[in-house]
Amino acid sequence: MGLSFFLQPGCVMDGALAIVALILQVLLEKKGTGFIVVVSLWRVLRVVETAFELSDEAIEVKIDGIISQFQALSKENRTLLETLAEKDEVIKMLEEELNRFKENGDIPFVTNYKEAI
Repeated sequence: MGLSFFLQPGCVMDGALAIVALILQVLLEKKGTGFIVVVSLWRVLRVVETAFELSDEAIEVKIDGIISQFQALSKENRTLLETLAEKDEVIKMLEEELNRFKENGDIPFVTNYKEAI
C-alpha cells in the first residue's frame, strides 16, 4: 500500500472526508448526526477497501516479476543443461580417443605424474 495510496486523489479525499466527518460527529452532538455517522462509516469502509485493492495490485506486480524471473532462470537452466550435455559428449570422445592411443601404444601413457619427472 504505502505511498501509492497517497498518490491517488480519490483515496486521499475519502480519507480526509472520513476524518472530518468523525471530528464533526464528536464536536456536533446534536440531532441529525446519525447521517454523519452513516456517511463516516461508509467513507471508512471505502478507504479500507481501496487500501486492500492497492495491496492486491502490489502483490500481483511482485508475482509477475517472480514469474518473469522464473521463466528467465528456466531458459538459462535449459541452456546450461544443453552446454553440459555437449561437454559430456566431448569428454566421452576424448576418453575414447585416449583409450585407443593406450591400446595401440602410439603414445607413452603416464599413470603417475611423479614417474614422468
